[in-house]
Amino acid sequence: MLLLHIGPHKTATSYIQDNLFKNRESLAARGWIYPELGTQGRTGHHEIANNVGNYLKGPLSEALKELGQEVLASGRNLVLSGEGFCRWSPEAIATLAGVLGQEQVHLVFVVRDPFDLLYSHWAEEVKQGYSCSFADQFSKNVALGRRSRLLNPMQDLESHIKQPNVRVSAVPYEILKVDNVDIYDHFCQSAMDITDVPKIDDRLRNAAYPIERTEILRILTQLRSEGRAHIGSGLRHRFMAVTVPKERSALEILVREHGEPARRQVQLEGMDVLKHRLEVGVLKGLEHHWTYPLDGKSIYKQERQIYRYYDSFILWQIAPIREAIAALLEKL
Repeated sequence: MLLLHIGPHKTATSYIQDNLFKNRESLAARGWIYPELGTQGRTGHHEIANNVGNYLKGPLSEALKELGQEVLASGRNLVLSGEGFCRWSPEAIATLAGVLGQEQVHLVFVVRDPFDLLYSHWAEEVKQGYSCSFADQFSKNVALGRRSRLLNPMQDLESHIKQPNVRVSAVPYEILKVDNVDIYDHFCQSAMDITDVPKIDDRLRNAAYPIERTEILRILTQLRSEGRAHIGSGLRHRFMAVTVPKERSALEILVREHGEPARRQVQLEGMDVLKHRLEVGVLKGLEHHWTYPLDGKSIYKQERQIYRYYDSFILWQIAPIREAIAALLEKL
């Protein structure tokens, strides 16, 4: 069997991948291969997930075929993990299974509160070199409603559910969190029927930056992008290299203390109408696909949610902040 952990981003994927990668020997002894192919020095199979053409029909397809032959010869199952797989079409998934010599495919997708996911995804995009504001990102996805892939997981899953030889499992992120169930332990038990491979690394991965640092990075990106929507993560890496934690903390404090005129927030009161509609659609679409009993609990948060951000144009007009960012630009 081919097991694909398909994300999405910001649902503890790095944490799961780190533990799967570091437990490769233990997993192999229990009938599962978590290969190094496609990891490229990381712990997830991002190279495969993000380069569908190269691995399915291009120069790297032979490496995939050899991996499939090795797995079949060993009599084990194969597990791959990469957030990019959630954007693959059913045809691409079927081709991948064919190249690997697998007939059955099991897709595992983690369902998180849509607005928390949206906020986390936006902040991660800023880290990766995008300059879109949270206000713009929020407005765009709310306008799309159920057509938004960030807000509605059925946009990614519906077509796969209908495929023969494909099993789809949905992990209720919020319920696991409330019940204090470790998501890696749950993944191993529910997807691989393994209960005795402990966590090797339980450190927090991809920890969120304070919103002030995120907005500083976004201003830097805007100033360096020359109108481009995306400039990659190089600027962030350079920022982290030329500053020490004390300097970064001082910049964040500066924005907090002087940036009040630019401070904004989006507030959702309890179960927002759109969120309720999204939840109803997801519960209906994934009715028989949950990996954990829902017991009538909401799969999304029901309490008030507040998402803070800054208006970068106004932030730039505040003299001490503008001077600090200009000095930072000189260092970069």
